[in-house]
Amino acid sequence: MADVKRETLSSEFIAGLIVGEGTFYWSKGPAGKIPAFALRMHVRDKKLVCAVRDSLGLRNRVYEYTHNRRHYAFLLVREIGALKNIIIPRLYPHLDGYKRIQFLEWFLGFYGPDATEGYRFFPNALRRQFPELCNEVNLHTMIEAARGGNVVGTGGIEPPTFRM
Repeated sequence: MADVKRETLSSEFIAGLIVGEGTFYWSKGPAGKIPAFALRMHVRDKKLVCAVRDSLGLRNRVYEYTHNRRHYAFLLVREIGALKNIIIPRLYPHLDGYKRIQFLEWFLGFYGPDATEGYRFFPNALRRQFPELCNEVNLHTMIEAARGGNVVGTGGIEPPTFRM
């Protein structure tokens, strides 16, 4: 049997999946908060989640789990090297809309006092590649601009106006 060439997914395609199905978040660890990236999809799309992992060059396992009778495939990335060298450089330039806001707010967490000490070097490590991420004030400005000028902390959501 001939080897089947595995097609590599483009960064733009992967970012599109992340916008809909991925998340950037902080989890609690014994020494403080730990940054994480996750992609969760229905288990029927497990091959696609594996293709994302392989296309990004990650070695993380794709887990399966069930929650509220739904079966999921789950890729979780918490390793410093993978976040710094793969996830941020490959995905950040392609994120748009709310996922870009979520990413910028997540990245702002590297400046926070609750971030685990071992992760506080991230902004400096990415200074050459993404200088706009390496200034806390600039991050707040970028978040506000991405929200369309709404005040930081409102979630960018305007209350609905009902007219009779």
